[in-house]
Amino acid sequence: MRILNKALSRIFICSFIIILVSLQRTDQTSDIDNNTRTQDKHDGDDDVPISTASSIMNATISRSIASSNVPLLLDDSDKDEEEDENRRWKAFLSWLIDNGTPLPPVTLAHFPQTGRGLACTTNLKNDEPALVIPYDVIMNSDRISHDTNLGNDLYQLDIEGAHLILSLYLLHEKHKRTSFWKPYIDILPKEYPHIPLYYSDDDLSYADGAILTKIKFMQQDLDDIIHAAKRLGSSFPSRYDRLASDEAGLKWAMVSVKSRNWGLNPQLPGSSLVPLADMLNHHPRLGKALRMQEDDYTITIDAGYECKRGQELFDKYYEN
Repeated sequence: MRILNKALSRIFICSFIIILVSLQRTDQTSDIDNNTRTQDKHDGDDDVPISTASSIMNATISRSIASSNVPLLLDDSDKDEEEDENRRWKAFLSWLIDNGTPLPPVTLAHFPQTGRGLACTTNLKNDEPALVIPYDVIMNSDRISHDTNLGNDLYQLDIEGAHLILSLYLLHEKHKRTSFWKPYIDILPKEYPHIPLYYSDDDLSYADGAILTKIKFMQQDLDDIIHAAKRLGSSFPSRYDRLASDEAGLKWAMVSVKSRNWGLNPQLPGSSLVPLADMLNHHPRLGKALRMQEDDYTITIDAGYECKRGQELFDKYYEN
């Protein structure tokens, strides 16, 4: 009986890993090291119903900032976590609005089938603009290369690569006591347990070849980022000593970029992190692909269906 229980346990864990992998998102090219955008964290399919949030952040800040009167549905045991996430969400919303983002008709929510995402706080019509994200709050690798000290230092060392630059910049800004990007960085996931690079040794013992190959490529990318950070640290120690020594942070930053970045070529070269929009989950039928204004690089995402108050708002990462 003990042997049977152990065998059943191994089968269950293996099945769980397969399910996790099946939920991961894929990018426009399906390439393992491009726009994977896996966190928040569901790659929808036509059979996924439109669901109402199982828990919704109370986004009330003031009369001038979005509020959701949908009650919180978290257990008492989650109260501290809820309050912390609610505080970070309010700060993030205020930052967006202070920097030119129109009042968004959404709030951070948790859904039973798709995990973390965005819920409508009012009824939206099909094709109605839902999110409008200005260029000033888009973290773009090409912009970093040309307009920041880090970009200039990387150029001097002949270090390039859109994901690499974005990852280094993200962690460099996270290390600062005061950063323009702090409210955005604070709302990002603190960990990514569903990403293969974070699997435990026990989980890996049940992983198939495809997962192991994915981990191998991700580890190679991480090694490149760590090497670049150490070169920065040795060449400019006063600016990058902490960056060079924080390998756990570099891993977090790389996974954040790989799981959330948008490829906006040809309008905006390089890779981009698009705050708020990167919290949307993908749905091939119900989501709408983003639109970008050519004159000012403003990103707009329209509702792809009549999204009722409390329901999840989706986007589409790529056209079929």
